[in-house]
Amino acid sequence: MKYFLMVIATVMMVALFSTYAFAGNSATINVTVSIAAQASISVTGGPVDFGTMGVGASSVSTTPVVVKNNGSGGNETYSISLIDPSGWASVVTAPGTDQYRLSCAFDTDGTLTWNPTNNALTTTAQASTATKFAGDETGLHAPYNADRHLYFKMETPSSTSSTSGKTIQVIIVAAVD
Repeated sequence: MKYFLMVIATVMMVALFSTYAFAGNSATINVTVSIAAQASISVTGGPVDFGTMGVGASSVSTTPVVVKNNGSGGNETYSISLIDPSGWASVVTAPGTDQYRLSCAFDTDGTLTWNPTNNALTTTAQASTATKFAGDETGLHAPYNADRHLYFKMETPSSTSSTSGKTIQVIIVAAVD
């Protein structure tokens, strides 16, 4: 019986060690993925209509345009510009003849101090920052699915030769941070 147990133990040891002797080599691979975030916004609440205003007048919109980050999940920063209507030119300084100043700011309720340096729109796209186009909200690093409330301030020309209604196109471009 002792001999039999020794044979069984020897067979088990051979089986155990032979498993390792015949095992194949192992290898690892790396799997990599990159997320291609897509910038996208929705805009609701427009158009903004200031109605009839006199020359040299100013008015602030009473309801916001809501800009929502509905991209693919990343934060977005908004750049804003405008297109001048025929016969008028946008300025950052006080408006003169056939000049106007259109400003905007992200704010929850529209009660803010307007600053032309930080709020005036131009025909060149300007990126939102902690101060540019900022009230108590900003267009900087807007989180996915977040709403930003954009208010406008219109300042009309000091005099004008063009009294017909004007439509100013405002362009908001989202970029993934």
